[in-house]
Amino acid sequence: NLLLTITDNKVSAIGNSAFERAKIKDAVFGEAVTLGTDVFKSANIKNIQFDNLAILTQNAFSSATLNTVKIDGLTQMESDVFSNNSTLETITFGDNCTIQNIASRAFKGCRNLKNVTLCGSLKSTSLNAFEECVSLEDITLPEGFETLGYGTFQKCSSLRNINFPTTLLKIDSFALYECSAFTNINLRSSLAEVASNAFKGSGITNIKFDVSQGNGLVASSAFAGCEELISVDLTLNNMGENVFKDCINLKFVYIKFVGNNSTMKAPFSGCTSLETIVLDGEVPTITNDNAESLYLFKGINPMKIYIPQNTKDNYLAVNEWVEYTMYLTEIDCSNGFVKNDSGKLLKATSNTNPISVPSDVTALSDFAFSGMSNLKVLEFNTTSVLTASAITHLFDGV
Repeated sequence: NLLLTITDNKVSAIGNSAFERAKIKDAVFGEAVTLGTDVFKSANIKNIQFDNLAILTQNAFSSATLNTVKIDGLTQMESDVFSNNSTLETITFGDNCTIQNIASRAFKGCRNLKNVTLCGSLKSTSLNAFEECVSLEDITLPEGFETLGYGTFQKCSSLRNINFPTTLLKIDSFALYECSAFTNINLRSSLAEVASNAFKGSGITNIKFDVSQGNGLVASSAFAGCEELISVDLTLNNMGENVFKDCINLKFVYIKFVGNNSTMKAPFSGCTSLETIVLDGEVPTITNDNAESLYLFKGINPMKIYIPQNTKDNYLAVNEWVEYTMYLTEIDCSNGFVKNDSGKLLKATSNTNPISVPSDVTALSDFAFSGMSNLKVLEFNTTSVLTASAITHLFDGV
C-alpha cells in the first residue's frame, strides 16, 4: 500500500480520475488543493484528511473503500461525493467549513457510517443525502439548520435520535421514511411544513409538533403507516389527506387549528384503534378531492369528537360539519389542559415548563403527558386524590 502525504503548495490540483481504483493507506493534504471529478472513485483508502479543501467534487469518493474522512475549509459540495462507500465509518467537517447544504446522495448507501460531525454553517440537506445509512444511530443538526430535505434519512433503519435545532422549519417528503428505529422526536421549533410521506412507515410512537409557521401544513400521508404511533398532539393550520392512514395502533389525537382558513381532509382512514379525537382552536373546513375522502372519520368506532366549550354552533355553521352533529361533544380545552366534566385530564397541551396541573383535575387518563419530550418538572396543585389506575401511556415519549 502506498502512503501518500502531501503537505506543501507544490500540489494545488488533482485531475479527474487521478487515483481512481488506486490502493492508498493514508492521504494527508495539508495545503489548499482542488479536485477534479471521480478523483478517488473506487479507490482503496483507509484514512484521508484535507486541511483546506474548498470544493468536494461530484463522485470524488463514490464507491471507494474508505474508513475515516476529515475535511476543513469546505465551501461547496457536489452530488454523490461519498455515495455507495460501504466501509466509511466516520466523517468530520472542521470548524472552518462554511457549506450550507449536504448535496444530493452525498452519503447514500454508506452502510457502515456511524459517526457524522456536521459544520455549524449547515442550513439544509438535499435529495437522499443519507439514504440507507443503515448503521447510523445518532446525528446532531446545528443551530441555523432549516430544511431536512427529500428522503434525507430514508431507510436509515438504525437511526434512533436526531438532535434538532430551534431553527428547523421544514421536514420534506420521505425525510424519515421507513426509519423503523426512530421512535421519539424532540422538536424545539415551530415548523412551517411537514411534507407528504415525511415519516411514513417510521417507528415513531408519540407526536407533539407545532406546525404553525407560514402555511402551517402537515401534508398528505405524512405519518401514514406508522404502526407504532399511539398518540398525537399537533398545532397546525392545514392538514392534508390520509395524514394518519393505517396507523393501526393510534388511540389518542389532539389537534389545534390556529389559522383563520384552516382545512382538513380525511386524515384517519384505517385508524381502527382510535378512541379519542380532540379538535381545538379554529373550526377547520372539511375538503374532499375524491370519493375516498367523503367520510372524514370513516372506520372509527366508537365515534366521539371533542370540541372546545361553546363552539358547537360555530362547527354547525360550516356546512361540511352538519352531518357530524351527533358526534360533537363540548369539552374544556382552556389554559393548555383538556378536561372532561368530571375533572379527568385527557391531555396537557401546554408548552410551559414546569407544567402546573390545575386544582380541579381529579383523575389522569392515558396519554395525559405523552409526547412532551421537553417536560422537566410537573406540579400538582390539588388536595384531591388523583385517580390514575390502569394507565399505560401516561409519560410515553417524555
